[in-house]
Amino acid sequence: MRIKTIAGIGITLVIGLAIYMIIGNSNNSNTGERGLVLDQSIEDVGLTKEEVEKGLDLQANGANGIYEVNLLSGTFEGEVEGIVRSDTDCKADKEGVSRCQNEIDLDTQKKVTIVNPHNMRKNRCLKSGETVRLTISDEGRVTVELTDI
Repeated sequence: MRIKTIAGIGITLVIGLAIYMIIGNSNNSNTGERGLVLDQSIEDVGLTKEEVEKGLDLQANGANGIYEVNLLSGTFEGEVEGIVRSDTDCKADKEGVSRCQNEIDLDTQKKVTIVNPHNMRKNRCLKSGETVRLTISDEGRVTVELTDI
């Protein structure tokens, strides 16, 4: 009888802890708040999703090979070139906008991860292996420009 009581208390604690963890993590996940975004192992070091996308025509983002993006990890100053290493998580939302995640190796021996909001039907994704130029403004806005269009 005593073992059943202890087991019941243990199971209740485990379930309660699991619910607490799920509720606690759901407040940050995929919201664009500073902290953990999309992949909980990547810190958002730039502007929030809302700050990046406010006033930006997401349907036209990427026209002429110029993209306004959200910097998730890594740092750089001013202007730097890099090589795109990946293009993932390109599922479109109901407006047709994808928020593709790209890892870019910079020529400064650093690496950055960005989220690139664009409509893939209108403006293509960044391709692995291509060279891009990244700039960051004093306000923290990051632009990625294709060097060969």
